[in-house]
Amino acid sequence: MTEYFLVRDYLLFSKQSRGCVLLGALFCLAGQAFRIGAFVAARSNFNHLIQLNRKSSHQLVRSGVYSLSRHPSYLGFFLTQVGNQLLLMNLFSQLLSVLVTYRFFLFRIEFEEVTLHHFFPDYAAYVGETGIGIPFMQSFLDRRQASRAREDEEEREQWQED
Repeated sequence: MTEYFLVRDYLLFSKQSRGCVLLGALFCLAGQAFRIGAFVAARSNFNHLIQLNRKSSHQLVRSGVYSLSRHPSYLGFFLTQVGNQLLLMNLFSQLLSVLVTYRFFLFRIEFEEVTLHHFFPDYAAYVGETGIGIPFMQSFLDRRQASRAREDEEEREQWQED
């Protein structure tokens, strides 16, 4: 009830916005497409639990939706979550949902990428080619590559000065 009055009196928009409903539906459809695409592309390599031991059958999947996002299932879940909250048009719930989901995936992706980096020697190259897709989210590998790029640039500048 408090949220209703805050929106009505201070934010000056209606909770009956067709645009918001359409946008929410599009987010949900895109999210589900990424989730299903992840299951299909990864096939037997997909598991809801992060694997701590590499099996001989494990492969690094880089095709399908994995060419668009390193973690398309997580991206799909995130998009669906945002879409659901847009459909509900509850600003407080939207903000809380995005923050909780974002934080969950930040820690999960960080842990999973460490594992994938140990499983697959070419994972670092994949990180350089393909983003996560969730806005503003970087793993330790992204940060490490950015740091190395800055160091390389500084080294080049130092060589040019000498």
